[in-house]
Amino acid sequence: MEIKARRNVWIVGLFFLFWSGALSRASATEAPQGKGLELTLEACAELVLQNNKELASHFLDLQIQREAVQSEKGAFEPEFSALYQKSADKMRYPQEEKTAVLIAPERDEESADYHLGVELQTPLGTRFKVTQRTREYRDRERDPDDQYQSRFSIEVTQPLLKGSGRASRARLLAARKGAEEAGYLYRQRQMETLLQALSTCWDYFGVREKWRIRQKSVGIARQILKDNETRVRLGKVSKSEILEAEAGLSRRKALEERAAQEVEAARNRLRTFLFLSEHLAFEILFEKEEEMTGAASVAESLEEAFARRPAYLAARKKILQEDILLAFAVNQRWPQLDLTGTYGLNGLGDTAEDAWEYAWKESDRSWRVGLSLSVPLFGGVKSESELRTARLKKRKAILEMKRLEVEIYGGIKTAVGEVNSASKELMHHLRARELNALLLKSELARFEAGRSNSRTLLTREEDLITARETELDAKVYAQKAWLRLLFEKGMLLSHYGVDEMGAGL
Repeated sequence: MEIKARRNVWIVGLFFLFWSGALSRASATEAPQGKGLELTLEACAELVLQNNKELASHFLDLQIQREAVQSEKGAFEPEFSALYQKSADKMRYPQEEKTAVLIAPERDEESADYHLGVELQTPLGTRFKVTQRTREYRDRERDPDDQYQSRFSIEVTQPLLKGSGRASRARLLAARKGAEEAGYLYRQRQMETLLQALSTCWDYFGVREKWRIRQKSVGIARQILKDNETRVRLGKVSKSEILEAEAGLSRRKALEERAAQEVEAARNRLRTFLFLSEHLAFEILFEKEEEMTGAASVAESLEEAFARRPAYLAARKKILQEDILLAFAVNQRWPQLDLTGTYGLNGLGDTAEDAWEYAWKESDRSWRVGLSLSVPLFGGVKSESELRTARLKKRKAILEMKRLEVEIYGGIKTAVGEVNSASKELMHHLRARELNALLLKSELARFEAGRSNSRTLLTREEDLITARETELDAKVYAQKAWLRLLFEKGMLLSHYGVDEMGAGL
């Protein structure tokens, strides 16, 4: 009766273990290295995006593109200039010059020039230059007293053909679109890295759960061996039952060792994504498991992908950038025709203040208005080549967007099919595991009644383990298929609570 009671205890425990599905949750037992730092999938995603060195390098590329925008804005920054120049000129005239102009035989002059100016270009291409010039002059041969000449002028140049309109802002507008494109490409790289990391997380989940299953299986086989040894001593069964139990235990220990090594390998792969120290123990809490309902729709997923997929949005920004550069190249084929105008105030006095005051009060004014034309003699070889290049670049950008459209359509269709298929497959494996649990229950009853043996019981138990592991593989596959669908739709970052950085400036 004592042996039968002990046997009933481990038989009931074995059946309850697999029938209740207690191993379906990740928190059932401890991992081989202990828990340590506990991370949710959202925390893992945040760590990956913060610590990944390759992403950090791509982020620097994005910063470079944004700095290019600031650089182009500098074209419209006012520029201040200042000049001070001291000069002296003493020379003798040749005989023919003295006879012609009836002047002194030599010249002895000294002067100092002060220039202040501000120059700027507007977004319409208009260039302004405001200048204040003051000249201190003295001729020692004629008049030893100093004289001051003051001039205030405004110069305006307005391009009428080449360089007019949006052409002056083309580089700035193109740089902005380039920065937006770089922002979307950076988000695409974030998603690619996150997809790999989260897929590795689920691979780790799968091997960890298999290790736990094998660990339980070793415990069951050890209990069967112990029970058979007692039964042999009492003469209830033959010694072959001990050999069968020992063989089953050895095989399960070998499978447990392999599973433990696979857990360690998966943990190391995951550690490279998280950039955690090798001495820091960690564990992943798989609290966020997607519901595989098989309801994914190709039409809805495509609509979301074309609205949110960063690579596709970057391609659209690239086309807009090429449109701007093409319009600029077309403008550069025009002749350079500029309207120019200058208006100045002139003053003369014994001091600098007198000269400045005289310039504003008296009527000594000067102005000039004119047109400046410049035309390449051979039709503009450089501008024609740049125009052809711009057209080719736009065509290339359009082809790239078309290629992405085909790629997105194929990726969405495949991902939706995998999600829907994985949902159905998981249900079939769940049913298979339940049926194997029923078969094990039946075999346990036969073993208890003395109509079965250890080998058959261990085989049934192994069948249930295989069914459980196959179900686990299907579950991991379904989770990874869902990740792939989120990636194809461009929703992977937002789904895991990672703030999507804006691509615009």
